[in-house]
Amino acid sequence: MKKINAVGAYNILNGAKLTKMADTDKYTVIKIMREIKPVALEITEALEVAKEKLKSENHATLQERVQNWKELSETEKVEINTYFNKYNANIEEAMKELSEEAFELKNHLCEESFASLIASNDFDVATIMSLEEVIVE
Repeated sequence: MKKINAVGAYNILNGAKLTKMADTDKYTVIKIMREIKPVALEITEALEVAKEKLKSENHATLQERVQNWKELSETEKVEINTYFNKYNANIEEAMKELSEEAFELKNHLCEESFASLIASNDFDVATIMSLEEVIVE
């Protein structure tokens, strides 16, 4: 799996309820979270550094101008959109290598335990699928 997938799983599990799970399965989820937390922190911190370092000198000014979007001319809107599209692309490029690094999880849930986790929460299908890819063996 990729590190970015581990971050997604961590964020999902961080807000997940474990109420309908057996105690041993709850402990497994906690072990999984402990295992992927350093990866989530690494990616989050790297993202914050990239966001800060890739800002232009007029970044704050452009953000302020967005607040009055309806009052801007089409030329100003194009200028702002161009800047933020490039800014976001630069962040994505800066994070690509780290996000794509491989990560192996040592602890996993079985299908039955995962079903109990799903029953404890109101996840949408996309969330279930992305979580399953990471934590189910």
